[in-house]
Amino acid sequence: MPILQSITIVSLLGGNLIWWGWNRRSYLCIALITLVLTTLQWQGEMKWDSQVEGQYTLAIQGTIKLGMILFISREVMLFFRIFWAYFHYSLNPAGEIGFTFPGTGIQSLNPMALPLYNTLLLVRSGLTLTVCHNLLLTDNRGAVQYLLFTIVLGFSFTLLQGMEYYIAPFTFSMRNYGSVFYLGTGFHGAHVLIGATLLRVGCYKIVVNTFTKWDHTFLECAIWYWHFVDVVWLFLFVVVYGWGR
Repeated sequence: MPILQSITIVSLLGGNLIWWGWNRRSYLCIALITLVLTTLQWQGEMKWDSQVEGQYTLAIQGTIKLGMILFISREVMLFFRIFWAYFHYSLNPAGEIGFTFPGTGIQSLNPMALPLYNTLLLVRSGLTLTVCHNLLLTDNRGAVQYLLFTIVLGFSFTLLQGMEYYIAPFTFSMRNYGSVFYLGTGFHGAHVLIGATLLRVGCYKIVVNTFTKWDHTFLECAIWYWHFVDVVWLFLFVVVYGWGR
């Protein structure tokens, strides 16, 4: 199943290229449907192995955690490249943009408006998620309420970011600043949606008593991922919004 899903992800990239190059969405839709089906099948196999056959050993849990650590490390490198591009263009502005950054005629967003509200939302979500984890370790059912609160904060962040894009006075195609801004914040927004989805699955597993204080590897990995998203946003807020202003 992992090999099949890897092939599906590569097909997803090909589907995007075909959509952008020849405006044909059929291949992309097939790749998306296949990705969803293989993911559900893989989750079903993992559930069967753990709950029926009892193969969810400590060694397997350690392997899953290692995989999440490697995945987060790869995402760190992705955002490192985005920040590298931002620093390159901001410290070496070209003549076609007037030797200034973000460029002549571009008015950057006020960091004390929606970006600050989003920062407070994510910081609060990190705190509530930490409380949720601590309650789960003590078998306290109040963990569900804090996890739901974290999920609501995550989707509220996405809503405010959509509003920010709507009122932004520049577009993706407006010189280097627009490209790097939407690339960095857009990728981060996608990570927020993925993290909130993982937390929703974790919340369901807590409700149906799948998790215990000794065995909640899935939620633990999701918590690591969410804290990574929080830290990346703090860097985006300081560099892209604060310094860019």
